Amino acid sequence: GTMLVYRQITYMNQQDLGVAIDQTLVLDRPSVAQYDSSFIHKINAFKGELTKIPGVTKAASSSRVPGMMTGRIFDVRPSGLNKDKGYSTSFMDVDFDYTDLYGLEPISGRQLRMSDHDFNGSIVRNILINEAAVELFGFESPEKALNEQLSFGTSQRSWDIVGVLPNFHQRSLQYKIEPLVFLPFYSPNHLISVKMENADAATVLAAAKELYEDFFPGNAFNSFFLDDSFQRNYES
Repeated sequence: GTMLVYRQITYMNQQDLGVAIDQTLVLDRPSVAQYDSSFIHKINAFKGELTKIPGVTKAASSSRVPGMMTGRIFDVRPSGLNKDKGYSTSFMDVDFDYTDLYGLEPISGRQLRMSDHDFNGSIVRNILINEAAVELFGFESPEKALNEQLSFGTSQRSWDIVGVLPNFHQRSLQYKIEPLVFLPFYSPNHLISVKMENADAATVLAAAKELYEDFFPGNAFNSFFLDDSFQRNYES
C-alpha cells in the first residue's frame, strides 16, 4: 500500500501541469492599500520596478495563483443556442501580464491587454475562458467562441470573449480541470507573481521586500515560492 501511494504521488509530480510554476515568487496581498483611480497605475509601476531586479523577467497580479481554489460564479448564460440555460463555473481576476508570466498561450484569439482594464469596473467587457468552458457552454470550437458573449451577475451584464486559453491544472492532479473564466480586474486583495530566471533567490527576495515596503507602507511583507506551495497539495 505504501509503495502504491508513493508511485501515485511520483506520477502526479512528473506530469505537465500545463502552466509554468517554476522559479516563481509570490508576494502577499497589499490589502491595506486604497483602491482608487491611481491603484492600477501603482501596481503596474510596482511590477515594472520588480522586473528591474537582476534575474526577474516578469511580474503579474491576480486573485489566485496555481494551486489555489478559485472563486465561483453562477447563472452564467452564453450567447447562442444555450442562451436560456444557466451554468456555474470557476473564475479568477487577472491582469494583462498573467498569461505571459505563466506560459498560457491562447489557442484562439488573444491575451488580455492593458486597455482591457479600467478603474471603472462597470465598463470592463473583455474576458478570457479556457477550453473546458468552451465545451461547457456548447460553443462549437475555441475559434467559434471568439466574440461570443457570457452574461452573469445580478444584472446579467454581458462580457465579450476575446481569447481561449488551453486547459491547465489550476489545482493539483487530484482534481479535474474545471471550466474557468478570467476577468481583467485589479484589487488590493490580489497576489503578485514574480517570475525569475537564473536569479539568486535571496537577492530577489530582499530587493522585492524593499520595493514592496516603499510602494505599500503599512502592509506586512510575506511571500512564498510557488513550487513549494503547490507541492503542499500532496502532503496529506
